[in-house]
Amino acid sequence: MMRKKNSLYIRFLKFFYGVEEMDEYRLVQCERMGNKCFIFLWFWEAILFLIALFFPVDQSVMAFNFILWGSLVGIVLTMVYILIFSMKLGILVKEIDASDYPANKKRIRKKSVKNSLIYGIILFLFQSLGQKVKEGAVQFGLREVVFLLVATVTFYLFMYYMNMHLLKKYEDS
Repeated sequence: MMRKKNSLYIRFLKFFYGVEEMDEYRLVQCERMGNKCFIFLWFWEAILFLIALFFPVDQSVMAFNFILWGSLVGIVLTMVYILIFSMKLGILVKEIDASDYPANKKRIRKKSVKNSLIYGIILFLFQSLGQKVKEGAVQFGLREVVFLLVATVTFYLFMYYMNMHLLKKYEDS
């Protein structure tokens, strides 16, 4: 049993890694993944910064865009790493009862909606920042709104499918 069951740190880890029930094993694995991701992102950002130093002075906007989009790629790679190894280690799987399938399906739907909304907001912020740097102003038209909606719905469907796949896999075992 964990000492600080409802500490802010534990609640943040549960939210960030998508773990519903935190025990000692899951805590250790989350911290280990976090340490590896921190080291990777630190070196990734250092390399991006060193490469951006070689951009000419008159192309500072291009250097900033390089760092911005390079950072986004690093974050996406980190998220993919966390997702793959969380599934591989089995820390995302909640102990469930097979007779509670409808409740678990509803829980997965809520979790997918929440994650998709967070993804949509982050995507909106990155797109706005990119437009601000590129054009000097944020102008959101119909095309951008449709792109955000399609990306958010696609992310929702992907997350829902992955979580339902985990649920069915757990029920079959």
